Amino acid sequence: MIEENLQNGYVKIYRSMLNWEWFKDINTTHLFIYCLIKANFKEKNYQGIKINRGQFMTSYDKMCAETGLSKSKIRTAIKHLILTQELTQTSHKQYSIITVNNYNDYQKDNINFSTPLTYQSHTFDTPLTSTNNEKNDNKEKNEKNTYLYNEKTKIDPYINPIKNYFIQEYQKIFNNKARLSNQMCNRLIELNSEIEDFKETIPIVLRKFKEIRFKYADNTTHKASLSWLLQNDNYFKVLDGQFDKQKNDMEEFYSEMNKRNNKKQCESLEEELPPYCPN
Repeated sequence: MIEENLQNGYVKIYRSMLNWEWFKDINTTHLFIYCLIKANFKEKNYQGIKINRGQFMTSYDKMCAETGLSKSKIRTAIKHLILTQELTQTSHKQYSIITVNNYNDYQKDNINFSTPLTYQSHTFDTPLTSTNNEKNDNKEKNEKNTYLYNEKTKIDPYINPIKNYFIQEYQKIFNNKARLSNQMCNRLIELNSEIEDFKETIPIVLRKFKEIRFKYADNTTHKASLSWLLQNDNYFKVLDGQFDKQKNDMEEFYSEMNKRNNKKQCESLEEELPPYCPN
């Protein structure tokens, strides 16, 4: 392992990364560190393509294989990093070039490691009192809860065009405005990264969704909700037609009820009519 490290070199990661806004986002941090490691330390050429220092050529399939992340998680992480200008992505037909912005700042060669650690760095030789430990534990717990709440409720800035298009199509089909929670909006952006030409699927799914009815044991029915549609894999199931049969079941149910009602009406009419007497 040591020999391999010496042969392949290393990258520098600063302790200030602990204060980075994406540090608690595991997928984004994982991908950024991967990009730091993959980026060229010096300029290279590959099949006539110039790859500068701080850049590397890749594809989603390759990143999936090397990071263990799914394509949707990689796309979301890249969007995060592009948003905060850590990365730049140039897409081509068969590959992408990822640029680690400010790579030279991350990998400076003239760092004075004799400089004393700042107050943000950890000094493990200073014992902490039980009171400080308790305060720190409570602070970390509060920060964690706040982070989890914010992550759960915040809307990805890339959602607006997708959200607006979804609401627009919903209005056309249902004649009223869709009410989307933050979680539902974030699910839309996940679907956008998982489904190619996602926008084209929205009107198809909404038309199918409009016809879905769930039947209770007493044969009463209710419509599916938007929150249900945007939970788990329900969007995919509706798109694949797995709930189309429910429409057929309902048609058969109402058809059977109409037959019975018509039969009862005919029987009642027969009872009321006088008996037929031939001339």
